[in-house]
Amino acid sequence: KVAAVTSPDPAALREFVTGFGAGSCFAVTADSVTSTSASVTALGTAQTSQSFSDAFRQKAGFPAAVTLDSVSEQQCGLVTALRRMSVSEAPPLKLTLSKPEIRGADTGVTGDPLTVKVTGAGERNIYLFVMDDDGGIQYINRSCASCITMKEGEIEAGLSLSVRTKVEGEARPPFFPMLVFAVASSRPLVSFSGQDAFEADDFITPFLTEIANARNVATAVAYLKLRDP
Repeated sequence: KVAAVTSPDPAALREFVTGFGAGSCFAVTADSVTSTSASVTALGTAQTSQSFSDAFRQKAGFPAAVTLDSVSEQQCGLVTALRRMSVSEAPPLKLTLSKPEIRGADTGVTGDPLTVKVTGAGERNIYLFVMDDDGGIQYINRSCASCITMKEGEIEAGLSLSVRTKVEGEARPPFFPMLVFAVASSRPLVSFSGQDAFEADDFITPFLTEIANARNVATAVAYLKLRDP
């Protein structure tokens, strides 16, 4: 007698996807999950993506189609913290970029313009940041206040980003991964209010401490490829 094959429950698979990788450099969004197929988009490294693919195949009995946006080791702290940077009951933010890839600015060279739109904040305050491949974070509200146009519940920012300084003999990568992210909170956040730029650890730990008991904080992130001019 041949045993009946039981199809996996899509809801259980989706829960597996969104809960995978706590504490590791992997943040995943379930684009489509059914009992026979799955497609996901993830921030992470090749190693963490492979770990997810192996675990999903074992769980579901079929492979997931993974679109991986590869981040640098220095960006992993933020990627790991992303699931704790939003409160589950908080209304989500939406962050969109005008282009997924731009040429960066360099000495004497103008880079491509980038438009960042953040919507869904309602009456909450919105804070906008850019993290470079070295893990440095620019707080755009302070470092380029004139770049931002604010309306109730949304902001639009026009940015031009500079590439990392060239080092003689350095092999340049095809592109530099950048993370553009926004935070919304009805209560003004003070953990980063006093400066224009941060190292990742100096931003993440105080921020997570401040929002530990918050009820309406939401964070959205977008991936950008920054190329040499």
